[in-house]
Amino acid sequence: MPPLAKTKRHLAIKTVLDADAVFARKLTGDEGMSRLFEYRIDIYGEEPDITYSDVLGTNATVRLALPDDEVRYLNGFVREIRFTGVDDHQWTHHELVLVPWFWFLTRTADCRIFQNQDTQQIIDDVLKEQGFSDYTFQLTETYQKRDYCVQYRETDFNFISRLMEDEGMFYFFRHEDGRHEMVIGDSASCHEPWLEHEEIPYTGAGGVAVVRDGITSWNPSEELLPGAYTLNDFDFEAPAKNLRAKANQPREHAASVFEVYDYPGRYVDSGEGERRAKVRLQEKQCHYFSAQAKGNSRALAAGYKFTLTDYAAPHEGSFVTTDTCLAISAEELDGHSMFSVEARVIDAEAVFRPPRRARQPFMHGPQTAIVTGPAGEEIHTDKYGRVKVQFHWDREGQGDENTSCWIRVSQNWAGKRWGAMFIPRIGTEVIVDFLEGDPDQPIITGRVYNAATMPPYGLPGEKTKSTIKTSSSKGGQGFNELRFEDKKGEEQVFIHAEKDEDVRVKNDSREWIGKDRHLIVEGEQREKVTKDKHSQVKGDRLGKIEGDESRTLVGSQFVKVGDNVHRSIGGDLVEKTDGTREVTVGGAENRKVAQTLSIEAGLDTIHKTAMKHVVDSGMEVHIKGGMKVVIEAGLQLSLKGPGGFVDIGP
Repeated sequence: MPPLAKTKRHLAIKTVLDADAVFARKLTGDEGMSRLFEYRIDIYGEEPDITYSDVLGTNATVRLALPDDEVRYLNGFVREIRFTGVDDHQWTHHELVLVPWFWFLTRTADCRIFQNQDTQQIIDDVLKEQGFSDYTFQLTETYQKRDYCVQYRETDFNFISRLMEDEGMFYFFRHEDGRHEMVIGDSASCHEPWLEHEEIPYTGAGGVAVVRDGITSWNPSEELLPGAYTLNDFDFEAPAKNLRAKANQPREHAASVFEVYDYPGRYVDSGEGERRAKVRLQEKQCHYFSAQAKGNSRALAAGYKFTLTDYAAPHEGSFVTTDTCLAISAEELDGHSMFSVEARVIDAEAVFRPPRRARQPFMHGPQTAIVTGPAGEEIHTDKYGRVKVQFHWDREGQGDENTSCWIRVSQNWAGKRWGAMFIPRIGTEVIVDFLEGDPDQPIITGRVYNAATMPPYGLPGEKTKSTIKTSSSKGGQGFNELRFEDKKGEEQVFIHAEKDEDVRVKNDSREWIGKDRHLIVEGEQREKVTKDKHSQVKGDRLGKIEGDESRTLVGSQFVKVGDNVHRSIGGDLVEKTDGTREVTVGGAENRKVAQTLSIEAGLDTIHKTAMKHVVDSGMEVHIKGGMKVVIEAGLQLSLKGPGGFVDIGP
């Protein structure tokens, strides 16, 4: 059997295997914009034993000879190698499956958070982290930063793909000898002719010969698609803002104005909404015109542009290839090969937007997370009462103020400057749900205890207690509390204020106590009543003042006692009356003074009795008048002394 002259063949392959021992017999493959290419190559050689582990994951290049001594390369990494048999000539056959380096990202998955980065920055970070650099961005649009973007239980490939699909970015591959490069673009300007093959002729069914590349079959079509796309969203920081955005591009045919309306658009800026609506409409309409092409042109490659010639108007023009299926067959001995390709193309002026095929992570239920914040703080919040958390799956978070975006917290009641407000504190475990099941839109709906943050009272022993108990911040050495005890026979409402308690009632306040009331004031007690104060005590009223008592009455004082009044004064009793003092005693009045009784009047002193007036002194009685003394009796005046007496009468 004559040896195979590999250098003369139109189809050749270069792998890590011995270059003179392995040959390519045929190739089939699929490639497309925003799709991973896959080339299946039948290789054969005299060497029956190939160590598969030496080949898997390595780079390989297929060399396809073109007319005019040009070469097209197909480069990739070996995803799979399998034995397919031995032919009649005792050549051993294997199939190699080549994929792009981007495929490797289907073999790694992660859960992580990106903050304050645009899509290009996120893609760049992920690819560089995995050690890849064979890519280039050809972007014409400006992309807003994503405040919070979560990769959750998905491959890096799916994550990057869905971000690009969401933004309307596409990718395709450029192949060289020994490498391939991923081109990431967002406009029609990214597409260039392959190796300056700007024109591909329509050759008809007879154009399959190797000597002339062309298109042998051309089947154009137009499809009725939506003519408008409308998006809407809600911004809680501007709840009244109208965020509806609409893109229109009706075609020149009947029934061209059908609209797609979708929510949420995932934007809070009207300009961004308009851009996204346009992208979504372009996604729907980029295949408004398409054509299925068949032929043997080696210049038909996904992502490249060409001009069709030699075809009847109106379907000549420029087009972009979006998908291809390749089939290359090389005869084993004479070096001839057959090349066929089927392709789908779109109008070159249409902007290709990839369909959203990547799986969007969907949170099937709530999760719990731990509230985080700066070191040394106990409460970390913003003006909306939002907090930050670290999810249990987040292995990159440091448990600080950068672990997540600000997350809104559901309260029992929320209104315009009214409602309830309990801010989750650092270290507590909260329940996090997700709007629309989107991991990028977390919202806190509850709080739970755990072994590190136990309930205020021991359970189940204190199971009848219900409480709202706070902790003084910072330090936690005190608390405020409203507690309810529901144990039968011991029911209680307990209120504790660590420092001050302020109660304000704008109208009436009523308090009913079925039994006793005890009030203990360790400091001062001040009370102010702007109108009347009424109190009624049906039993005794007992009071003890260990210091002084001082009372000032601006008006009059009226005291009515139904029985006796007893007063005991350990010291002096001083009374001062600026006006008249009147004392009326219905029975007897008895005064007992242990020492001196002094009565001083600024003018007169008048004593008037109905019967007798008796002055009884154990020693002496002195009556002194500064001018004169008058003793007057209406009937008889008697003076009595130790030696006798004197009567003065009529």
